[in-house]
Amino acid sequence: MNWNDVENILQYMNIEWKNLSGVDLNGTTPGSGLPNKSDKEELSKTYEMGVLNKNGIIVGDPDGDLREGDEITRAEFAAVLCRAMGCENETENDDLKQKIYFPDVPAEHWAAGYVNFAYENGAISGFPDGNFYPEEKVTNEQVIKMLIGAWGYGDAAEKNGGYPNGYMKVAKEHGVLDTIEFNYKNASKRLVASV
Repeated sequence: MNWNDVENILQYMNIEWKNLSGVDLNGTTPGSGLPNKSDKEELSKTYEMGVLNKNGIIVGDPDGDLREGDEITRAEFAAVLCRAMGCENETENDDLKQKIYFPDVPAEHWAAGYVNFAYENGAISGFPDGNFYPEEKVTNEQVIKMLIGAWGYGDAAEKNGGYPNGYMKVAKEHGVLDTIEFNYKNASKRLVASV
């Protein structure tokens, strides 16, 4: 996973950007920053939806609806994260799906492969009570925690105070928070756009 993947994921989560240097958006000069807020719909259509949907990182519900205005669940974000990491095939492994790391994510749960893969690779750890709460809305600080864990910086974050402050510190040290602005405690939103 690289910085472009993070940009795509954070945009998908509808986190407001302060600057998007390097993105060519319908003639916007790379490095010139994000178009004004009135251009958000165009940004959504051309960049977020196009890149993420084309690359299979976001997929619709069984009817194909992307539910752009909905908040995203913890299970859904685990799936987005695994797809962004290019691990879709690994998450389909039946042996992986049969493992029970969290009692609230049984083998037959649609996201069992994603959640288990993310757990085995340090991206998620669940809650102190042993559950993952897959249908709960994921918060922005949980998104950052999962990204830092997926990059392999979970140990460094734990040494810096753990969740959430240690993860925020490591994210800041690696520039993840330099170009974004959001309320860490809020539930992350799906992309607000119409296709």
